Amino acid sequence: MVTLPERASAFGPGHIGIASHFLGRYREFDACMARVVSPPGSSYQFYMSVDVCTNFNHMIRRLMKHDNFEWLWILGDDHLFMEDILVNLLERNVDIVTPLCCRRLAPYYPILHRDGAEGIDCRSYPEPWNEIKGKTGLMDWTGTSGNAGMLIRRKVLEAMSDPWFENGKVSPGVGASDLYFWHKAHQYGFKTYLDLDNSLGHLTHVAVWPHYTEESGEWFFRMITP
Repeated sequence: MVTLPERASAFGPGHIGIASHFLGRYREFDACMARVVSPPGSSYQFYMSVDVCTNFNHMIRRLMKHDNFEWLWILGDDHLFMEDILVNLLERNVDIVTPLCCRRLAPYYPILHRDGAEGIDCRSYPEPWNEIKGKTGLMDWTGTSGNAGMLIRRKVLEAMSDPWFENGKVSPGVGASDLYFWHKAHQYGFKTYLDLDNSLGHLTHVAVWPHYTEESGEWFFRMITP
């Protein structure tokens, strides 16, 4: 039986970029990072600023300084994942692949948006679960999505120019650099995929309150997000 480290050794090294802030948020993320298996010679680094778009561009610039780095894996410090997720994504052997991820606030929809053929149209699908109903595996996604856990091959970044991620392109005053990157990738002729067999947990701030029901006299809990 092929072990996970043996599977990882079949790939060249790359860089794991973690978009963060100056104060860390979740130790669960750190635990996942400590367990995740990556190809030999790979590196990871936290990128800290108040502008997440700047973080993304800095991690790509670091990648470009190392000729042997073959891929970039983008994470935020509010994600959870299994130890084999990076190897699973690498084994898909596609230009860009992103694991399925949900929004961090109710109603916790998967992050699935449209992309227009004539111009960027990144409106969210009204019922995004229906877009993936009954589907599993690698899904050719011609829309846009987030970039949590996005694995990008080096050739994609080499085809584009700095800055790779840009704020305000979807709508003035709106960041959405992740959605615009999907759009740019399509314009450059690259195929983008969602991996429905691999997913990320998205950590969120929640309060658990005891709740009393007068009608039945029963107590239970309510989970309330900001």
